[in-house]
Amino acid sequence: MRRAGVVIASLALIGAACSSSSSPTSGTGTTTETVRVVNQNLLHGTACPAETNRCDLPGRVELFARQLVRAGCPEIVAIEEANTTTVRELERAQSECDYRVVYDDDAGQDREVVLTTNTILGSERRRLAGPLRTAYWVRIATDAGPVDLVATHLASSSDNRPCDAATCPPPCKASDTLNTCQGRQAAAFLKEKRGPRSVAVLAGDINAKPDEATITAIRKSGLIDTHASIGKAKCDPALGTNCTSG
Repeated sequence: MRRAGVVIASLALIGAACSSSSSPTSGTGTTTETVRVVNQNLLHGTACPAETNRCDLPGRVELFARQLVRAGCPEIVAIEEANTTTVRELERAQSECDYRVVYDDDAGQDREVVLTTNTILGSERRRLAGPLRTAYWVRIATDAGPVDLVATHLASSSDNRPCDAATCPPPCKASDTLNTCQGRQAAAFLKEKRGPRSVAVLAGDINAKPDEATITAIRKSGLIDTHASIGKAKCDPALGTNCTSG
């Protein structure tokens, strides 16, 4: 089971960039309002033994729903490894958070879903390099202004491989792995969809460590790692402190 704890704006990698033209509150070009973003891979469980019901997907979804309530119902929640079964369990587990489920009924088994307590302004799913992965853009109205979120789940050891020109077109590079190419594509998708006055957030299960090429490529796109930017310590593998999976 993936790590089930609620992590605010730091699981895997969340990059955020605020426009200098954000709606001002005092003529300064900035706002004091905040928005909270959670990211969680919920494990679809399709490879689990049949008798376990996807490694107890209903129980895990219910646990996550309770954690969100305890966290005060964060306004935006990005979820990976979701599908129609996960969405059904999320709808069944609704609580006082009163989340809206943003999903396009994609038939894939490993897709992104977004929950939000706020108004949904738009959404679009885009296929990434290789046959398996996607990125899901959702624009959400918040007190801090519009948020353009792209949630994604990049290639893991099961499907990552070197690129070729046919599979990995620009902005990817011939020297990329599929994982890095997908990271570039997700960041480019966010840049394309981002409004001139919005907060941009890239969230997901990136399947890359902080010093690997995928994270470097995402940083070079202009996004910042929010975990590092607020001075959080690096992952301590022995204790699991500040780690994002496992």
